[in-house]
This record gives sequence, C-alpha cells and structure tokens, in this order.
Amino acid sequence: MAFLLKYYTFSAKIRTLSEFQIRLSTNQQPPSNAEIITTLRYFQQTLIGFLKDFPATQTNYCEKFSSDAARWNLYPNLNYSALYYAIVNLLDVFPLITIQPQAIGEAILDTIKALMIFLERDSLEQLPLLLASQLGVFPRELDKQIVHLLADCVFPFAINEETYVKLSVPGVLMLVLQQTHDPSLHTWIVESAMNSSQGVYQDLLQVIAKGTCESRVAAANLLFHYWPFPNPQILHRKTIQYRVHAWRTIQCQSAGCSDKSPSVKRCYDPVICADVADTSPPIFLCRKCAEQVTGERKVVTQHIAQPMPASNATCQRVECQSQSRLAVTICCSHECTRGHNHVPMRLCMDCSTLVHEEGTIKHLQHQGSGVVWSTDDQWPTVESIVKLLRETTMFEGSEGEGKKPKWLRQLDGGTSMGKEIDKMADERRMLSRFGVWLMAGLCPPNESADPRAIGYIMQNVFEWFATTALLPSDSMGASLEQLKTDFVSDWINIGMRVHNQVFISSLCGECEEHDGRPVIDRIKEGLGRLLALMPYDVVSVETWSRVMPRWLEAIVNDCTEDNQPELKVLLCKIFEPDLCPLPFETAEVYGFMTDRIGGDDYDEMFNALQWLHQLSRLDITIPLPMILDNFNRCLQKLRSIEIPPLSENDLEEEEMSVHVVLVDTLVLQMKLNDAEKTMTPVLIDKLFECMQLLVSIPIRAVPHSCHDPELDGFADCQQCQQTAFVQQMVMNITQKVCPKREVAIITTVDEDAIYDDQTSDTPTAPGSSMLSPLTESGSKGTSPGTSAPSKPFPDNLQTQTMCVAQACEQEEEVEECEFVGILPCEEMEVAMAEAVTHDNVLETGQVVTSTTVHPSIKGQIVQTPQTPVQKQPPSDFWITSVGRFRFSFEQLPPQLKMIHSLLACLDVAVEPDVEFFVMSSIKYLCLHCEALSNARREHRGFLIWTQENQMVPKLWERLRSDYIQVGELATHLLLHAMTLPQGEEMFWKMVHRDFTSPQWNVRFDAVGKAYVLAQMIKTAPVKANKVVQTCLASVFYHFIASLHDPNPSVAQRAIIALRAMPSHTLKLICMCFESQFDHCIVDRPLIIHAITMMSILLPDQTTLTFDFFIQRFETLVLESQLSSQTEENIFVQDLMHTDPMSELYQRKVSKARTAIENAATARSIVRHLKQYDGMKHQLAHLPSDPGTRPTPFYSPQIFTYRHVWHDGDVVDGYQKPHYQHVSKF
Repeated sequence: MAFLLKYYTFSAKIRTLSEFQIRLSTNQQPPSNAEIITTLRYFQQTLIGFLKDFPATQTNYCEKFSSDAARWNLYPNLNYSALYYAIVNLLDVFPLITIQPQAIGEAILDTIKALMIFLERDSLEQLPLLLASQLGVFPRELDKQIVHLLADCVFPFAINEETYVKLSVPGVLMLVLQQTHDPSLHTWIVESAMNSSQGVYQDLLQVIAKGTCESRVAAANLLFHYWPFPNPQILHRKTIQYRVHAWRTIQCQSAGCSDKSPSVKRCYDPVICADVADTSPPIFLCRKCAEQVTGERKVVTQHIAQPMPASNATCQRVECQSQSRLAVTICCSHECTRGHNHVPMRLCMDCSTLVHEEGTIKHLQHQGSGVVWSTDDQWPTVESIVKLLRETTMFEGSEGEGKKPKWLRQLDGGTSMGKEIDKMADERRMLSRFGVWLMAGLCPPNESADPRAIGYIMQNVFEWFATTALLPSDSMGASLEQLKTDFVSDWINIGMRVHNQVFISSLCGECEEHDGRPVIDRIKEGLGRLLALMPYDVVSVETWSRVMPRWLEAIVNDCTEDNQPELKVLLCKIFEPDLCPLPFETAEVYGFMTDRIGGDDYDEMFNALQWLHQLSRLDITIPLPMILDNFNRCLQKLRSIEIPPLSENDLEEEEMSVHVVLVDTLVLQMKLNDAEKTMTPVLIDKLFECMQLLVSIPIRAVPHSCHDPELDGFADCQQCQQTAFVQQMVMNITQKVCPKREVAIITTVDEDAIYDDQTSDTPTAPGSSMLSPLTESGSKGTSPGTSAPSKPFPDNLQTQTMCVAQACEQEEEVEECEFVGILPCEEMEVAMAEAVTHDNVLETGQVVTSTTVHPSIKGQIVQTPQTPVQKQPPSDFWITSVGRFRFSFEQLPPQLKMIHSLLACLDVAVEPDVEFFVMSSIKYLCLHCEALSNARREHRGFLIWTQENQMVPKLWERLRSDYIQVGELATHLLLHAMTLPQGEEMFWKMVHRDFTSPQWNVRFDAVGKAYVLAQMIKTAPVKANKVVQTCLASVFYHFIASLHDPNPSVAQRAIIALRAMPSHTLKLICMCFESQFDHCIVDRPLIIHAITMMSILLPDQTTLTFDFFIQRFETLVLESQLSSQTEENIFVQDLMHTDPMSELYQRKVSKARTAIENAATARSIVRHLKQYDGMKHQLAHLPSDPGTRPTPFYSPQIFTYRHVWHDGDVVDGYQKPHYQHVSKF
C-alpha cells in the first residue's frame, strides 16, 4: 500500500511538472518560483531516500552505470523516464523564467544529479549533451556547477563499455569550449574527460574539425598544450589572447566543513552523502572531512584527480634520463598518479615505454597521433588542418575591417554594425598557425601520403596564402608571413616534387568541391590563390604553363560577359609587367600562348588567341612587338595547316573566326600601348605585314547566306558579318598608323632619262598630260628602263632611249607615230623588284641588248648586241604592256603587299560595306602613306603590274551608283591611279573598252560609272593635274556620245544622268573638254561636238561661252601661222597685236608651238576610237570626215546648230559671236 502511495504521488508530481511547462509556454497562470522549486526538491529528496535504502554492499551501482538486472531491485520501479522528459520539457521553457532563474537552475541540476543513477541507458546517453546545451541558457553563475556535474559526476558514472556516452564527449567539449569564457572550465572538462575515457586527443581533433569557430580557438590551444610538438618555434609560441588556465577542484561539500578547502576525495555512499551534504552520490570532501568521515563511518573514499599544471610540457617522472624530455603521453591511471600527488603525469616517449611495458594493468594513456597517413586519425587531422587554415578566410569577411588598426577595430566593433566586440578576434586571426603546425608535423607530403588528402590540404593552403596577403602588416601579419618561410614553402616544394599532378590540380581548382557557388567566384578564388603564391618562388615556368591555360579556358568558356570584368584586377596583377610577381621575364609569362599560337593544332591556336583577346578586353597591356611577332607566326602557320570546317553546333553557337579574334585583339592592344605615339617604323612594318597576312587568308566561316530569301540578308550571314568586322578593324588600324594629312593628287614626273644627241631639242614641259610615253620621260606608259637618273649608268646597266616626237599634220601620220618609240629595253637586275624589263632572249640567259637611236637617222631604232651574260632562267616574271618585270610578292615592302592583298579581297567581297572598308584601307595606304608613289622607282615593275591588273580595273568596276560610298572612294583612288605609271593608259583602255563594247549592258554600266565619276570627283585635284583632265575628258566624251547610243536604254540613262548633274559638275566637264581642246589638235572637232550636244540638251546651263571661243581663236591663229611659217617669215602675230618682246606674247607663242609639236603624241580620243573600233555614233565627227553630221539613233529629233553673227557686237575690238540652237523634226 505504501508503494502504491509513493507511485501515485510520484506520478502526480510528474504531471504537475509537466503542467508547469505548459503554463510557462502559454503564459497562462505561470507557476511561481516556489512552486517549481518545491516540486523539484520533492523529486530530489524522494530519490535520495531511495538511494539511502541501498544495501551497504551495493554502493558500487552508484559509481558506474550497470545494466545488471540486480540493479533494478535496489529501488522502487517508478516512472523515472517520465520524470526525465518532464525535466527536459521544463528546460525548453527555462528562458521564459525571468524571476530568480538561478535558484530554479540549481534545483534542476540537483534533481538531475539524483535522477542520474535511476535512468535507463537511453536516457543516460542523452544526459551529457542535455546538460552541456544549458550552458548559455542558464545564468553564467551556474556554468561552473554544470561543468562540475558533467566532469565529476556524469562522465565518471556514465562512460563505460556498456553505454555510448563516449560518443557524446566531442559534442560536450564543443559546447563547453564555445559557451564558457573561463579557460579554467575548459581544462576542467578536458582533463575530466581524460580521467574518464580514452581518445580525448581524437575528441579535440573532432572539435577542431567540426566544431564552431569559438570552440575551435580553445580546442586548438588545448591540443597543443597537452600534446606539444617537438619544435622550438611551436613550444615557445607567443600567446595571443587565449591562455590556458589550470582548473581548481570543487570546494568541500560537507555541511559541517568550516574551511571549505578544495576537495581531494569523493565518497559514493548514499547515506554519507545524504547525511553530510543532503545530496546524492558522489560527495566531494576536503582532506580533513574525508578523514573524519572515514574514521567515524568506516566508509571507503576515492582520491580525486588533481589539476595538471598549465606551463609544464616536459616529462614529470623524477627518474627520467631521456635526452628528449618533451612530454608526448599523459597517463591518468591511479598507478602512475598516486606517486605524483594524484595529478595526471606527463611522460616522454622513453619513460612511457619504460613504465608501461611491464604492467599487467592497462593504463589510461593519452598520446598524440604522430604522422597520420594510413591511420584512423588521417581524415580528422586533415579536416582539422583545413578548418584551422580557413579561419583566416572566415575572419577576413570584410577586407576593410581587417586592415584597420587593432584599437580602431575594437573601438568600432560594438557600434559599426551593432555587434559586440569580438574579444578573440586576434586569436582567430592567428588560429591558422595551428593548422600550419599540424600540417608540417603530422601530414608531410611524402610518398606514403594520400593524394586526396594532399590535394585537399594544398587547395586550402593556397587559399590561406591568398587570404593572409590581405592582412595588415602588423606583428601578427609578420608572424604569419614568417610561417610561410619556416614551414609552408618547404611543405609545398616537397609536395610539388612528390605529388606534382596533385599540385597542378590544386592550383587549377580541380580539387574544389562544387558546392553550388557561381563559377565566377571559384575562378576569382583560384586566381587569387595563384597570385598569392607567385612571390614565394613556388610557381615555376613549367607549373605556370600548365596551370594558367586552364584558368584562362575557364574564363573564356564559363564566365559570362557581365562577370568577366570582375577578374580585371586579378589578371592585371598577374600579367601586367609592372605588377607581375613572377620571377621570370614577360616573354616566359606569355610563353604558353606563344607555343600554342605557333603550333600545328588549330584548336590550340584558336584557344590561345581567345586568351589573348580576353586579356585585351580586360585592359591588360601586352608588349606590341610580342603581339605582332606571334600574330605573324600564327598567320603564316594558318596558310599551311588544315582548318577544320564548322559543324552544325558551331553554326548555332556562331563561333568567331580566327581573323575576328586576332584583329580585335590587335586593335585593343594598340589602344592600350598608345600605338599612335609609340609606333616606330620597324613596328609599323610588322603591323602592315600582320594585316597583309590577315586579309590574304580566307575567313573560316560558312558560305554566304545573304542572298537566301528565307534569311534576313546581312544580319543572318555570318560570312558577311565577320568579313565586314575584320575589314573595318583593318581600316581603323591603318588609319591610326598612317599620317593624318592626305597628300594632294598630282602627277609626279620620274627622273629624266638619258637621251641621245639626235632627240628633239624642243623641251618637254614637266607634268604635261598630253605627252605619250615616247616623248615624256617617266610618263605613265613609259618602260621602266626610261626612268633613269641624270648621271650616266655604268656600261652594263646603261639604257638609252630615243623618242620620235614630230608634229604630224595628217591623221595617218599621227596614227603611225603614236606607238613608235620605246621597246622593252634590257637592264641587269640590281635589286629585288627593280623596275626593269626583259626581252624574250633574256629568259634563256644568252644575250643582253640595249635599245638606241642611230646617230644619222632620226627616228630609226637599232639594237646593239652586247656581251652575252649567262643567267638562270627566272620563274617570277610578270608580263605587263611595257615589258616583263621580275619581282616577288614575298619580298615586297609590307605596305605594297598589303595593297596587293586588299585589292585581291575586292574580288571576293560580296557586301558593299566590305568593299568600302577595303577601299578605305587602300586610300590610307596610297594617299596618306604614299605607298604607290614611293614605289615608282624601286618597285616599278610591281606598280605597273598592279596598275594594269588590279588597281585601275577594279576601281573602275566599283564606280557604283547603288552604293555611292563605294563609288566615292573608287573615284578618289582612280584620280590617284591616273597619276602613277600606266595608270593613265590603263584608264583609257578601261573607258574605251566599256563604251565601245558591242554589248549594250556593258555600255549601260559604263554610263553609270561615268555619272558616278562626275558626281563624286572634286574640282581641286582636277584643276591642278593635266593627266587627270585628259583622262576625264575621254570618259566625259564617251558619256556625252552615249546620248546617241543605238540602244534606247543606254541613251535614256545618259540623258537622265546628264540632266541630273549639278552646275559645278557640268563646269568641271567643260573644263576637261577645254583642256583636251587645247592640247590635242586631232580631238578638237569631237570636243566641239560634245560641248554643243551638252548645250542643246541643257539649254538652261552655260556651256558655250564667248570667252571659250575668243581664247581658242587666238590660239588657232597662232597655230596657223606657225604651221605655215617659212624661213623668210619667222614672225607671227596674235589678234591682240601684242608686243613680241613681252612675256604674254612669248607665253602665247610657246603654248601654240607646244600644241603643234605634241600633236602626234598627245593622248587622243580619236586614236583610241579607231584603235578599239568605236561605234558609229562615236565616230560620227572624226577629223577625217569633216562634213559628217551627227546621225540620230535614239529619237526622231535631229540636233543641228548654226552660228549667227550680229553686227555691232564688239568685245575688245572683236566681234562677239552669238549661237542659236535650232531643232528640226
């Protein structure tokens, strides 16, 4: 009956305790402190009463937990588990108790101490963590009581082979080390764990590896305190903020003790515990009370393990004679401690072996692990090292705070972000040193090391390098830097030598865990690690060449456009010559790219170019000479290697061509290197060489799709887009390096050739556009051999030419004389592309001849054989209209090669924009750099060949009216080409070929070309250049003559085009006609006819003026007198009766005499019409048919004209003629 009463009462109290929890959590009639304490005291006293009933011989069940069934018969079978969970529930709402929480906390702890002996194993195994978790919840005043309960009661009772409480020791250690700030409590819990269980060393490693940051600080210090390393720098390390303190035993718990001295013994007798201290076992007594209890009650007491000294790391055995007295083992067994005042004894390796080798009882020893490879401690140790190294990274979350002085960080710590001052900030900053020491001592990178573990450590060591580089340069920063020299550098060098592949993989980030972080963050960390290692001579050239390509490839392939600028600072520090900390030259820094660029693998080459392009986009300056050399090698190699075609995937991804990447890189680097100010002539030549190779190699892209009706033209044509971009960049580069000022378009006269004594005494006016190659030295049709210096040549190089320049009055004589004169003359090769021509005989290497004029026969050409010269038959002859020239494109100057390649690009250009960019580049080379003008002497052969085969024909074809920007450039370049050797001749050929073509569509296009030429031409270069005036007069005559073209479409287009021309263009046409009228006697009827047709079709425009006729009449009068001049009458008179001695008179006579003398050799439209078999409407008014009138072809109108003179109209003493236009139907 008494048992039932106890049972119901006990159960009722448990329900009451549970109700307290509900009332506190819901805040409905919360219980008072007295109610809670009274209920807890009831349970405590009830449980103590049950313990007092234990038999005196069964007190051993109070010392150690036992699952023996006999234990359950010693006390009533009540619901102890329900009481335990009721207390657990009460602990959940303990933070809600605001009044006298300390008293309630003490009552809870006393109840738990009494309940501990009655708990089952499952509940007992939860108890250590339950108590430790109350640290930080209970008032700080109870921290020592909680640790005492754990260290002196729970651990000794619960840790044995029958329970799994040992597994909770790391968690308890972590909670105690984290939540308590008294270092003595830390040593208390650690040493009590040593006295109760094995493997505390491993438990501390677990705390370091998996614990919190706060617990890791204490755990690392305690680990090195109890198990020191045999290194003076570690043994004599300077304490930062955390100092190990020895703990003190609890005061005597006897109620009658007046001294309250530290306890030295404990007693497990329940009766003694209840009588002396009114508590459950065990009770802790001082020496005096223990002796009193033992003497009076005759009970057995046990010695308590005393605290270990905090500053002793040597062997404590008195008889120790070892040379190395460093303590490596701690023995907590009674056999060893009883002779050492019950203090756990530190032993060196020799003493530990000597003391424990003969013992029959296994002692409770705690020893470090040593080298951990292939042991159970391997991964806990590796993880501990990694977490310690990462402490620096975690602490440096804010780089700005880390660089502040210590006093300022402490001053701002509590106010800047609303946080408390971190008292362990400096300790945490230096916590990585323990990781370095563990790594150097326990994880050497030898052959037996686990490659995975080495890679894991290496990765975090590299990260540690990067993080410590951001620390302030104070004493702590200097200490960490010293660690790199003393420990880490040697460890890395050994690891690099033994585990090279792991080392490379770690630097490349392959060992990283893909934890879902953005790719850009991983790349930034990897580059930061690499940068931090560079100053320590860890990164060799070989390592650099293997690591950096992988990072650059990741940047190009994995980073988005928005993220790449975030890498700018890091890559600048790595690659910029002024910032790069690598111990080798700039050429070696970029060596891995250089090797790939010049290699035979297209993919490797393209990747290297993309890397350079990416660096350039991030504003990283690369030496321009190195860039140009590499690009030249790359482009040369592209000519010989096989470029793989694009696949379907490439089309979807729109892969860029090598040309695009290369030219964009070049543009960016020129901007970064400030090329406009720093370019030297040698560097400019390399640049042109590079661009010439660039434009000469076909772009790797899909065929043109711009004409596909299903696509959007240029927008969907990859070939057009990439080609346009490349040519535009080439144009921009050319513009930057060429002179800003454009040269004037003038006709440059070659140096005078050596003439025979029998040549005409009449001087040739320099720059005269009407002189044929027979009379003008160095004119556009002249053989290269005629352009010679004024001084005589050596005998073997002498070239003599004789020109026949006679004024022929009859057309037949003019026609016979036009192409008589110079034949290809022979000249020995002096230079690569010397302007020389060769006879057919030269190819056999038998005879060299020179062309001379016989001294007695004027105009007769003879060839004088000279000494035979044996030569190898050349293979690089190029045929032109003036002879054969020998030159090689590979040996030409870069500017000429680039012009040749650009002109070749016009053949394959489909998009007008591409043509515009190409022609703009040619314009800069020709009109700003004067490349073709400067080639007139040394590379005359190439110049003539280019003029005849590329320059003039292609420019003439691009006088387009549908894309006027192309036509404008073509016009400008054509004017320049006319002034160069063979330019005038070739232009005449193109004009007469198209306008006299039997195909109407060719003539139709020719009319359009003439219209574009007239519209786009500028007046200034035409006024100052007779050659240009002559060429334009030819094309404008054909344009006017096309008004009578037999095809209505051609004629109609000519009429529309003529009427659409503005006034200034019509004036320019008239000016060219007047110039041709003055210089070519044979063409005068055609010119008059052309001007007349203009005046008829454009009656509102002033084309025929009195000034034109009055000036020409006077010239005709003088020419007539000079033609009929005899020896008796040598005086001629002009219409103005000018003084014969005046300068004006002499100028008029000289102009008339020149026109007569040049009549046979001047460029003539008439001759070309006959030569090219002009059409009927073009030959209507030739001088041989003076009475022929123009025949209508395109309309029923017949245009005629007549001159009507009105008497009385006198101007300057002469009558002024008036013209009337009469139309007949």
